[in-house]
Amino acid sequence: MAIMRPAHSLLTLFLTALLISSAQCGALSLPSIFADHMVLQAGPSVPVWGKTQPGEKVTVNLDKDEATVTSDEEGKWKLSIALPESMGPHVLVVKSAGEELEFQDVLIGEVWFCSGQSNMERTVAEAKNSKEILAKADRDEIRLFHVRPHLSTEPAEDLEGEWEISSPESVKTFSSIGYLFGVDLHERLERPVGLIEADWSSRGAERFMDYQTLTADPILSPVLKGTDAVLGEHRRAVDLGTDPPRLPASRATFIHNGMIAPLMPFGLAGILWYQGESNTWRAEQYRTMLPALIRSWREGFERRSLPFLVVQLANWEADGKTFGDDMIAELRDSQMTALDLANTAVVVTADLGEGDIHPKGKGDICFRRVVANRLADAAASVAYGEDVVHEGPRFESLSREGS
Repeated sequence: MAIMRPAHSLLTLFLTALLISSAQCGALSLPSIFADHMVLQAGPSVPVWGKTQPGEKVTVNLDKDEATVTSDEEGKWKLSIALPESMGPHVLVVKSAGEELEFQDVLIGEVWFCSGQSNMERTVAEAKNSKEILAKADRDEIRLFHVRPHLSTEPAEDLEGEWEISSPESVKTFSSIGYLFGVDLHERLERPVGLIEADWSSRGAERFMDYQTLTADPILSPVLKGTDAVLGEHRRAVDLGTDPPRLPASRATFIHNGMIAPLMPFGLAGILWYQGESNTWRAEQYRTMLPALIRSWREGFERRSLPFLVVQLANWEADGKTFGDDMIAELRDSQMTALDLANTAVVVTADLGEGDIHPKGKGDICFRRVVANRLADAAASVAYGEDVVHEGPRFESLSREGS
């Protein structure tokens, strides 16, 4: 005997099927770092990754080159695609489960990641000679990606931002040192340059590091005390079904989770790191922290020898309330520990600035242009193997003779 089902039950089944169909539709996605106008790092190949339906074949085409992979049980996938020698523009096409994503105006060139605190964050519009810089900002072969501020308790899968072609409008809100470095590099190499900016003013290096790296080192793990307290508050809020408290940027790992982790392992030529002011009062700890950050980022970007360029603390008159000149000197010395790792450089700036934590430059000497030029010299040597003087004498030893 047939069982009669109420009409509302049939409607429920229909709506459920519709929801499932809608969930499956539009399942193919890539992180926001993959977009129109992007620059892919020149080389044999670059990683491409994203999500689709579980167990589905994914095909990626870049002009005539093609690569395929099958997504895992969570729908995640990752592959490497061979790169053409031509700088472009190219079209990147990703297909899976009947869906297709197409990215236009893709260039092949040099991609640099610009990170740190306020001196990296300060924009072109804030520079003393911004009108001169903006007047020459229409540069089709320089592309900019500014990661919007975001904090997360766990490594995020995506971030907010978009690739923009260099223009007066896009350049004025971008890192002045990062942009001027890109211009210098573009003029030297005559290749497209992509610049990715992710920074946050007044934050210590531990904010840009992952939890595992910090907890594994007894010298670094104390910085997680505040982080663990915040994570505990979040867990309690989830258990109670209430809204968790707002995350503070002042705690370790949250910037990394929200703004750095989603970029990994995007192909890079190297990293610019302008930070240290907020770690000055813990300069001894920084001797361990900076090399640990470099190693962990290299692991995340899947390149053990990824060039890493550090900007030294500039001429800065301490007020003596928080720390003195001796602590600034100690932090500078700690920054030099980066040189213990291969493919690194420390760009000297102790001769620059006006004694201000945010140097502006005097007269015709633009502090940021000089720093950017020195970074480009370091990149030419460390990343591109050119015979360029980019560092001064380094202390090696001291001995005493006689009484």
